[in-house]
Amino acid sequence: MKNFIYILIAIILSSCGQSISTEKESDIDVPVVQIESPKEEKGLIIEEHITTSNIPSEIQENKPNYSNGIHPDFFNINASQFSQFKEDGSKWFISSDGKSNLYFVPYTDYSITTAILTEKKITDPELISLLQFEGIEINNHKKTIKIDRIQTEKGIRLGLSINEVKKIFGTPDSVSKVNDRDLLRWRFVMLENEESNKVGGLKPFIIEGLEYVAEMEFAENKLTKVVYKYEVP
Repeated sequence: MKNFIYILIAIILSSCGQSISTEKESDIDVPVVQIESPKEEKGLIIEEHITTSNIPSEIQENKPNYSNGIHPDFFNINASQFSQFKEDGSKWFISSDGKSNLYFVPYTDYSITTAILTEKKITDPELISLLQFEGIEINNHKKTIKIDRIQTEKGIRLGLSINEVKKIFGTPDSVSKVNDRDLLRWRFVMLENEESNKVGGLKPFIIEGLEYVAEMEFAENKLTKVVYKYEVP
């Protein structure tokens, strides 16, 4: 009887050992699976969240302001007047009444970088130097080409009031006063139109995105000087 009990206990212990062994083997054989997001997907997520708000402010400020775009104003010179200038590049233009003087700084193919309209002799040293460098004889009245009336395509002419000019160009970017004269300045980005490709003829070189500056001087609310500056490519 005792032998039978010992045998029964041995069988039970043996059975328990096999069960524990099986469980340990099962634990070892189970693989550990780690799920990672693919790198490409991570890259796409980052790219989707890039907006202009993440771009440094100094970069955004350097972008042209196309909301302030305009087709540049200019003085329209006819073929006969242009031909006289081509024959002698030292010449400048004067109105038939002698009250308006017009000067151009030529560039490639007789397009221009600067146009100056004034009722009196130029006194600005920078403008004098610029014109003399181009060979324009600003003090020689024998070098003048007469024009009946000097006026721009947009209707700018000497004698206009500040409000009349603002109706054409809008609110100026800067206003200052020097020696009882009002100085107004506008800065624009050039826009092109169907006439833009017609370069030369003492007109500006118009390419969308270039800068166009208009500077006006007034004495007693009357326009006395106009300076147009055109950026070139």
